[in-house]
Amino acid sequence: SVILLPDGYTTSNVGGVSYYYYAGVFYTMSGGNYNVVSPSTGAIVPSLPEGASTVVSSNGNNLMIYNGTYYQPIIQNGNNAYEVVNGQ
Repeated sequence: SVILLPDGYTTSNVGGVSYYYYAGVFYTMSGGNYNVVSPSTGAIVPSLPEGASTVVSSNGNNLMIYNGTYYQPIIQNGNNAYEVVNGQ
């Protein structure tokens, strides 16, 4: 866990939980600290780190994968973004 998040983090709210994202890592706050967690399906981030790979899902969609998490490229407010999805 960390006390402070890195500069440039973004926030995504899913099901009433705030997820803080930076460079492919998701955090939630607990007990005054930020803990590394697995992201929830539906979390949206503005970019992925270098090293993300393109994969094709079983239904034929192009997804991105980084650090074991699958992302669907989307457009949010006119900008490219990535939504955490189930990778199947």
